Amino acid sequence: MSIFFLSLNSLLLTCAIYLLYSRSRDSPLKKYFFIGLVIKLLAGTAVAFIYQYYYKEGDVLYTFHQGELLRQLLLENPIDFWKFPHTGTPLAGYYFGDFKDLNSRLLFFVKIIALINTLTFNNLWLTSLWFSLFSFVGFWYVANVLARLFPRSEQGIVLSFFLLPSVVFWSSGLLKESLLCGAICGSVGVFLNMHFFKRNYFQSLVFLACLFLIWKIKYFYLAALLPILFAYSVVDFLRKKYEISLLWQVFAFFTIIFVSGFLASFIHPSLQADYFLITLTDSYYDTIKITDADNLIFFDDFQPNLFSLFKNAPAAILGGLFEPIFWQTDTKNIFKLFAGLENLFIYAIFIFTSVKYPLLPYKQILTEKNQYFLLLLACLVYVISLSIMMTVSMPSVGTLVRYKAGFLPFWVYLLSFRLQNIFIFR
Repeated sequence: MSIFFLSLNSLLLTCAIYLLYSRSRDSPLKKYFFIGLVIKLLAGTAVAFIYQYYYKEGDVLYTFHQGELLRQLLLENPIDFWKFPHTGTPLAGYYFGDFKDLNSRLLFFVKIIALINTLTFNNLWLTSLWFSLFSFVGFWYVANVLARLFPRSEQGIVLSFFLLPSVVFWSSGLLKESLLCGAICGSVGVFLNMHFFKRNYFQSLVFLACLFLIWKIKYFYLAALLPILFAYSVVDFLRKKYEISLLWQVFAFFTIIFVSGFLASFIHPSLQADYFLITLTDSYYDTIKITDADNLIFFDDFQPNLFSLFKNAPAAILGGLFEPIFWQTDTKNIFKLFAGLENLFIYAIFIFTSVKYPLLPYKQILTEKNQYFLLLLACLVYVISLSIMMTVSMPSVGTLVRYKAGFLPFWVYLLSFRLQNIFIFR
């Protein structure tokens, strides 16, 4: 790579970081800015290093290589680049015989890589840093909004969004989860900021852009997130205007989620219940065929219907929230070992708060902070919904650790929020 591209990217990265930091000087978490940023950038570099020199294969290198090929097309014919692969020219005509997967979601991600590769001159390390920076921006934004809403939970926010090893690693570098998790956190952060603090057109555009990214990369996450945000907005509006009871708030919340999910099924075939359940089932059995039994979470005769999904939901929730358990991990696999230690920590917090203080701090939240109960409920429903869908569709424990990055920080934040408030209220 030429000195010019290295200098250009160094300058642009420095300017982007400076602008982000300058806009964060009044943020409640400003003292954690460089700690979180450095950890995220190092994690992105680690992802590139591990795939390049340890695995020497895998989706990171595959998608990066496809990004190199599409960058070539972008420079030669930008119109065909956007239309690819529907250009009327056989792949061999572009020397693209290496393309093994023309899935539209993968191609969308690869085209983003190609755009960044144009800036980095096909440098894996620099491209990884740009993806990590995008992810950090989303995490940083939602963390500061939460810190303004819940000032007492500052330490829990930092732990959940910047220090959890599996979340930091699997939401960094040249992974789809970098864009996905950055977009999820960004959309939630903008939504909360508009709801509780200020609204403007720019934030609305950012919110829609984040939803579009989630939809294009992994729509399962949007299928859970969007109905929950909509239901929360409607019920919170009704709560403020009519002062409805807490029980009716909960009833209305779940009713709106169900109705909005039903109506959404008419918008796009991917959102229809039958198609959605068949997709989950096919993914489940496809994963079983290619994964070792000791690395799987099995379900009881899983079929593409709601009854089977609800029957297996408890096992999926436990698997999504707590597996792999430390004593079930292979000590020779360093990644599963770290994930097991992390889950042991999460499991310990959950047991401590559930057994020793089963009601605190919910008594105080229900009486003193009624406006936040619905928000915490929405967060919990999001976590449980994703834990079911991700575990059922991807029962491979190793892969699930990666997919959990889209909801794990919110789950740990709920636990840390509860833990911190226990010591405040008791």
